[in-house]
Amino acid sequence: MKKILITGANGMIGSSIVNELIDLHELILIDLYSDKIDKFRGRATIINFDLRNISEWESILEGVNTVIHLAAAVHWTPKNKKEEQYFIKTNVEGTRKLFEACNKYNVARFLFFSTNDVYEASNNLITEETPVNPKNIYGKSKLLAEQYLLDVSKNSNTSVCIFRPASVYGENDKGSMKSLIDLCKKGVVPMIGKGKNKKALLYIKDLVQAVKKYADSENDFNREIFNISSGNYEYIEIINSIAKVFDLKPIRIYIPKLLCTKIASKIGPLKKLAIAGETKMISCDKASILLGYKANFSLVEGLKDSKYYII
Repeated sequence: MKKILITGANGMIGSSIVNELIDLHELILIDLYSDKIDKFRGRATIINFDLRNISEWESILEGVNTVIHLAAAVHWTPKNKKEEQYFIKTNVEGTRKLFEACNKYNVARFLFFSTNDVYEASNNLITEETPVNPKNIYGKSKLLAEQYLLDVSKNSNTSVCIFRPASVYGENDKGSMKSLIDLCKKGVVPMIGKGKNKKALLYIKDLVQAVKKYADSENDFNREIFNISSGNYEYIEIINSIAKVFDLKPIRIYIPKLLCTKIASKIGPLKKLAIAGETKMISCDKASILLGYKANFSLVEGLKDSKYYII
């Protein structure tokens, strides 16, 4: 049993990880909110603090073996430079302060949750060796944090491992899968071109198993980066799967792909259409070989399993 501290423990991913590890390790849970993890009080230490106030609680890192760092600014688009700086302060500066505290208290391992947004869309299969080129402030801030961690971990007491998860869906989802399901429920969904572009998706329970593999391992995986996904699916396959699982018959509005790439990508409210038309396929071969990761859920199985999407 290891002593593990999780930041962002009340979020979609964090609360799922807590549910998996609660009986296996001694957990310290950090989040400003705790509605999803309050049920674990008495079985875990819960601290309701913001990551930016780390000086107020950093001493609890004494004796911690592993930190799983999830806390981040995500799921919203900044409207100005000031709001962009919030991403930098939270995702970069917050990570730096936390890592410095981990090094100070001799924490052995640090798992940083980055994102596949550090990669740009591509028709080629993306591996960890693919050059990074983030297009949004979230991806840029995560990449800056990665670069800091990889640099400082060369001469640190604390090893660093980085996960770059694909688009995560499942219980408590607030992302693109939820948006697509909501559109299908309303009866109308956009189809970009012929819908043949592929997307990397990651079911929450598959991601949790990858984290468990890391937490249970005695390998520090220092300075290793792992892409994590459940599979690559055509956009039309995603829509068809949603319709099949939830017995929906949405009207499909076909939009020329050229319209999305050349026009929608430049218009704020329509940028999501442009993103929906992109291709981003992720390889998990490295995670499979070194981490022992294996996706257990197909898209249909993940949709059926997820409590959040029950209609």
